Parts: sequence; structure tokens; C-alpha cells
Amino acid sequence: MASLLSTLAPVFATPEDVELRAVVADKLQQVQHPWGELIALQIAIADGRGTPAARTRVRELLAEHVDTFAGPIAKVASTLAKKKCLGFERGFLTSVVLDRRQVPRAAWEAAAKAPQWATVESLQLSVLTTPQWWVAKWARNPAATRSLRRFDVSNALVLERATPADRWTLVRAQPSAVYAGMLRALLPARDLTVAAKVPAKHRAFHGVG
Repeated sequence: MASLLSTLAPVFATPEDVELRAVVADKLQQVQHPWGELIALQIAIADGRGTPAARTRVRELLAEHVDTFAGPIAKVASTLAKKKCLGFERGFLTSVVLDRRQVPRAAWEAAAKAPQWATVESLQLSVLTTPQWWVAKWARNPAATRSLRRFDVSNALVLERATPADRWTLVRAQPSAVYAGMLRALLPARDLTVAAKVPAKHRAFHGVG
């Protein structure tokens, strides 16, 4: 696993470099690692070169090796198929839904530190099943928000940004101490803009806008 993560490290460091993913795919395919095949197939699909056989093979690879591709995140993601809990593009995680009950603390701890967060663009979590302490620990992982563009807590606290270089916009914020704590954990300095549709009383509760 250490050798695998070393090979993938350049992608996690610069997730926006698509050409680098192709280089990494070649290296992994040389040692017959399934992750290399996934990356190559999904790059082809994203570029419009995908075939029905390629899409079928992608589904097979994800079904068999998702614990490797998603790492510790797979242990805390939702198991509900309708939620599409783990989304992959160009061989790496892009979307995650956390909504699994009775997860051991050790699994949450491992997920918070996972390097696979570096390519995730959308994170949706449930306030009922995700520990509040976990959000603060996850947010301290340098990879956590490297590519993140949408952060959604039970559709009651929602932040969005067009690119990882932009400031966050608070799109929705229910007046709740739990949501306020998660907002502070993600953005301690509250460096964000606030959407006009957020009610004044909700802005006042969270001390923004």
C-alpha cells in the first residue's frame, strides 16, 4: 500500500493535472495494478472514447476494488445504492456521501486522514450519522478541501465555490449549534460570501454576511 500511495502521490498533490493521471495509469498498468486500468478507462470515457465494454469493465473494477480506490473513505460512506455514495471520474474519487450508521471510531479516524480526499469535489454528510468531532479532524487534513467545491450537511448547511481557488459561498444555513460548529471547523476564519437567499436571521445566527 505504501508503494501504491507513493505512485499516486503526484495526482493527490496536483489533482487538476489530467495528463499526470495518464502517466500514473501507465506506471500502474506496467505492474498490472487494477487502479491503472480504471484510470485509463475513465480517461477514455471522459474524452469521448469510451465503449460499452469499457463502461462495463469500469463497473466491474469498482465493484471488486472500491476499498482500494476509495481507501478508508469506503468504510464510512453510505451503503444506500440510490445515494451513489462514491463517485469516480478519471480514476479517482470525485463525490462522497457519508451516511452510514454504527461506524467504529477507528474507521472514522482513518477516513479523516485519507489522501483520497484530494480529488473529491463534492462531500455530502448526514448530521445524524457523522460525528461532529470528525468534521474538525477531517478539515485539518490538507487533502480534505484541495479539490472540494461543495460541502453539504443534511441539505441544511451548504457551501459552494466554482473552483478550489475561489472563496466559499454560504448557500444555505439553518440556525443550529451543530451546523455552526461544523461551519467553524471547516472555515475557522469565516472567509466566505453569503448568498442573497440566506435569510437575515440565519446569517445573524452564524455571524456571517
